[in-house]
Amino acid sequence: MDADELFERAQRYFLKGKYKESVRVFSEVLDAGYEPAITFMSRGVSYLRMNEREMAIQDFDCAIDIDDRDAAAYYFRGSAHMLGGDYTRALSDFNRAIERNPEHRAALLARGVSYVNLGRKAEGARDISKAMRYAEAAIQGFSDVTGWRGQLEKVLAAMEGEKKRETEQLTEEDIKALKYWLKAA
Repeated sequence: MDADELFERAQRYFLKGKYKESVRVFSEVLDAGYEPAITFMSRGVSYLRMNEREMAIQDFDCAIDIDDRDAAAYYFRGSAHMLGGDYTRALSDFNRAIERNPEHRAALLARGVSYVNLGRKAEGARDISKAMRYAEAAIQGFSDVTGWRGQLEKVLAAMEGEKKRETEQLTEEDIKALKYWLKAA
């Protein structure tokens, strides 16, 4: 089996939710010489779905070492940091992802979540509101990558309970939309 076929096989395992098998085959893909940046990133996402954050971070580090212009690698590494509760590192990676691709809506949403968790609710509300204006796809992308809807629900509860200046809050429309998308996801 050549490297392309191996890569497709690993992707099929991933899509079926067989993450352990996908990690094994992505490792074979690396040995076969397939494009290393995309393979490290793909294997890292498999590790992330298995909640093996440290292994995921190592793979995302490798992908970034190979191509530090790839916004997706920073987004995924930021997601791994966020899931580990390291919102400062997550924020740094989400900033890098957005610098490299200002249209990366999932990174914008995730950065907003990080800001809120760091107590920077005005900045978080601004990013979340902007991401919500873009589309439901940003929320679904964040939820798909992290598999952690609870993080969004926690942020929503924090934002609903705040009685700050209007510029620091999500609008009622934003809150309703987010609740709707969380139920649908």
